[in-house]
Amino acid sequence: MLPAYVVPGQQICLLKDTEKGKTPKYVAGPGVEPTDNGYVSCLLGELKVEEVDDVKSKARHRVSVVNKYNNPYAFVETPRSNSQRNSSQLPQVGDIVYGVVTKLMPTQINVQILVVENKAALTKDNGVGWTGAAVGTVHQASGTNVDSSNLDEGYNAVIRLQDVRATERDKVKARDCFRPGDIVRASVLSLGDGNNFYLSTIQSDLGVVFAKSTSGYPLAPLDWQTMVSPVTRETEPRKCANPFQAST
Repeated sequence: MLPAYVVPGQQICLLKDTEKGKTPKYVAGPGVEPTDNGYVSCLLGELKVEEVDDVKSKARHRVSVVNKYNNPYAFVETPRSNSQRNSSQLPQVGDIVYGVVTKLMPTQINVQILVVENKAALTKDNGVGWTGAAVGTVHQASGTNVDSSNLDEGYNAVIRLQDVRATERDKVKARDCFRPGDIVRASVLSLGDGNNFYLSTIQSDLGVVFAKSTSGYPLAPLDWQTMVSPVTRETEPRKCANPFQAST
């Protein structure tokens, strides 16, 4: 069963229909990229499945992702070589990226970049990372750290406390804004020190876009600094992304 909503780097389905041998069941549409192990989402949004009659691949359905942020940039649906893919996906200053929070530190938040918005997954999946997870599965850690060895893809990045929000920067506490396992939408501030990209979530449309509570339930944004579980009604602090209003 396919997931209703997906996050960047999440595997959507397999390349082949395992019940019918090697016959492909789906073709990739906008917001979806084929990898060695399956189709992977490049966007945060709703999954859309359409019936198609693809004579070349004999696929019966096309999977695409409806962009939650209504970004006007189009996706390239034609296949690309590995060299083209790798050269075009390196994050650049000003790019919007999605990543998973791996560790909270006193002065910064460690993030693993999973995807650049409107581009494919950053590296080939090895079967154990985010894009190698079971179909419809999104990993979430409730502890202090996420084991980065289980990701094994993307680029290392940090969000410094002064780059979290625009107001009261001297009062920012990492645990009040992020938790390990959160999916964040951020902009690339600089190429960093050679080991990490520097990211920013200062704009109002940047911040946490997907999170789970300590009880394991998905959270929904209540306001710009609070998320709530629709199931338990418990609230947790986060620096939430508001996709409808970007700061100027």
